[in-house]
Amino acid sequence: MRGKNYRFAPLLKKKGKQIDLKDKMTQNNLGACYYPAPTKLVIKVSGADAKAKVVNAAAIYVKD
Repeated sequence: MRGKNYRFAPLLKKKGKQIDLKDKMTQNNLGACYYPAPTKLVIKVSGADAKAKVVNAAAIYVKD
């Protein structure tokens, strides 16, 4: 994965119909939703499930 470019849609965890703002990954992903279109983001991967095509990001940074 290192050095590769991917497109992803940030996922938000919900409790019922409300977004769970106490969840750390939801906080990271919610922040990523507000960057304008051509902005490049770098994610620090904490785990991945290739079968489900899911990546868990520990942190998200703006690429310089």
